[in-house]
Amino acid sequence: MQHEITRAFFIDTGHRVVGHEGKCAHLHGHRYQIQVTVRSAVLDDVGRVVDFSDLKRQIGGWLDANWDHGLVLWHEDPFMGLFGIAAKEKFDDPANGELMSLLSGMKVYVMPTNPTAENMARYLMDEIIPTIIGPRLAFTCTKVVVMETPNCWAVATLKVHPSLEEQLRERNLIPPS
Repeated sequence: MQHEITRAFFIDTGHRVVGHEGKCAHLHGHRYQIQVTVRSAVLDDVGRVVDFSDLKRQIGGWLDANWDHGLVLWHEDPFMGLFGIAAKEKFDDPANGELMSLLSGMKVYVMPTNPTAENMARYLMDEIIPTIIGPRLAFTCTKVVVMETPNCWAVATLKVHPSLEEQLRERNLIPPS
């Protein structure tokens, strides 16, 4: 039997979508809701997948430090120059992104991809959350939802490669085939 829990986080973040055909090409912001779902076949001694406060501290802490009340830009965005950030030919550290604190005090997080809801969800799912929660034996993140508005959201789910799938089955994190 599998158990899943979801923790929601709310952040206020600015971004723009390079190449967008409409309004989203301009700098704008959202009150994002980010939902993180984790799964386990076993519960802890208290009867939980994981304590919700652990997810709040770990994932919420990262979101607060890096994206909340800041600006998320793509490393190839020409607007980076407006904020005193030199565009890079190569993004050096896609797993950790790059947080730039400018003299103006503005918080800018530079992503390896255009910050669409889809790319932000996939980035959190594949790059950020695994480094935050580490190699837990009892649970794994299976889904990240990034809601830009109550009407618009993107979902990223766990990509399972054959060797990883076998490891997850051995740990009872996914049901038998």
